[in-house]
Amino acid sequence: MSKLIEFNNLHTTFFTDSGPVHAVNGVTFSIEEGSTTAVVGESGSGKSVTALSLMGLLPRPYGKIEEGDILYKGKSILSMEKEERRMLRSRDLAMIFQEPMTSLNPALKIGFQIEEVYRRIMGLSKADAKKKAVEMLEMVEIKDAENKARSYPHELSGGQRQRVMIAMALASSPKLLIADEPTTALDVTIQKEVLELMESLQREMGTAIMLITHDLGVVAQMADHVVVMYGGRVMEKSDVCTIFDRPLHPYTIGLLRARPTLENRGEKLYNIPGNVPPPSEMEGHCPFYSRCDKRMDICGREVPRLREHRPGQCVACFLYEGEACCD
Repeated sequence: MSKLIEFNNLHTTFFTDSGPVHAVNGVTFSIEEGSTTAVVGESGSGKSVTALSLMGLLPRPYGKIEEGDILYKGKSILSMEKEERRMLRSRDLAMIFQEPMTSLNPALKIGFQIEEVYRRIMGLSKADAKKKAVEMLEMVEIKDAENKARSYPHELSGGQRQRVMIAMALASSPKLLIADEPTTALDVTIQKEVLELMESLQREMGTAIMLITHDLGVVAQMADHVVVMYGGRVMEKSDVCTIFDRPLHPYTIGLLRARPTLENRGEKLYNIPGNVPPPSEMEGHCPFYSRCDKRMDICGREVPRLREHRPGQCVACFLYEGEACCD
């Protein structure tokens, strides 16, 4: 598969009253066409900020990409003209969020909100856009789609609203769908249905997925590749089977130990010691230093580089040696 999206040494900073916050620090990884790449880590690890950097949704004027680049099919997005960038992000890139009620307009019927995608981006007539909106609702398996199109967001269940968000995101047949914690606000049964729907639509449309999550069960079900982030940096990345079978970084190992399995059923789940420190306390050394049970003196003095320890598996940890891993 060829690379669809490439993050190259991405640095994103938020400028606050108390000083700059380096939310993303040198992130490098790629997403292949038609594949699913899961970006995992605790809250504050930089997962969502990486996605927002790609989509141009950083809050202005506080958020800024200070260094690095993001490529789409080998072309720099950051170097594109404003109109070209706008068309790329409206046609080829799409994003859904974990709480659809914050993304859907509560004062507009859902059919109209999907129609707007076809009218503004695809240039369809009002009649054709209305027809396509109903077809998209049927595609995401919303029953009685024609009547549901006349409903307001608050009249739908949480699972139905998330399906509407997926329909809106896929209306322009994007090459990449960014799913930011898409099932967090849903109960387990609806989670399964939404994930299966995303997998089905991916097979049908060939859309690549950037799945942002902390749920390793979802990762095991959906992902082809996994990027583990902490403190705004990539700690480890590999294919999904390798991450689960042979994790390297102490943080990755801790995340896997903390997930419920059949083997630890009935036992108290493992907790990674401590809490995620503020970004200012993770600079100048390994960001995981204060919580790592394998830390060494060098870990508190230097930031480990992302290196390839095994073919296709990169890790940022002084416990391992290897060649510098560009991607």
